Amino acid sequence: MRMHQAGVHPAPDVTVRGFEPHDAAAVHRIGADTAHFGDPVEAIMDDRQVFIDVFMRPYTTHCPATCWVAEVEGQVAGYLTGCLDTAAFDPLFRRGLLRAAGRLLAGRYRVGRRTLRAGVGYLRELASRHPRADLAAYPAHLHINLSAPFRGQGIGRRLMLAYLDQCRAASAPGVHLSTSERNAAAVRLYRSLGFDVLHRYPAPYLSTVNRQAVEALIMGLRLA
Repeated sequence: MRMHQAGVHPAPDVTVRGFEPHDAAAVHRIGADTAHFGDPVEAIMDDRQVFIDVFMRPYTTHCPATCWVAEVEGQVAGYLTGCLDTAAFDPLFRRGLLRAAGRLLAGRYRVGRRTLRAGVGYLRELASRHPRADLAAYPAHLHINLSAPFRGQGIGRRLMLAYLDQCRAASAPGVHLSTSERNAAAVRLYRSLGFDVLHRYPAPYLSTVNRQAVEALIMGLRLA
């Protein structure tokens, strides 16, 4: 039995490993549970399956080798989904988006005001000419999320380091990500790992679903 002083919680035993197919349900759940600035996606969508099908499944289906999970006592506590070649991934993402649109029209998702607002916001995002990362310099990208009980324990850093090592081993010259200053803890983590802000812009999607102006950040890290 591990003993510890009252009020002092021992660091969890964390295993960071490559994603495996049986992790998909847990990764999708955590993604939906944390999609809105760390809170559940139901704050902005009526049916979390829309979010999973559009923003999660393309990675776990098409890029499993560049996805990572953090496991604590056999439980998936967080994940990182990544892709080494964003230009090659984009058509796969758009294909998934079209499939989800077909399911939406076929009535396979619950649709309410939140989902409609999110859809309008995403269409505005796609149509906007906001700045994007230079894919020649930063071809890889990532998304990372942790379940609420496991935040602030260094687990996100370990996931990031595992993926960045993978990017370096694959000779990727750089990696980028999108976030917002509302994700203050995440921004601090990225900066501590050497990421710099490449672009700032008023985010059409985030601003629409939040019904107030939200500034998005594109951050990048050069690896070579």
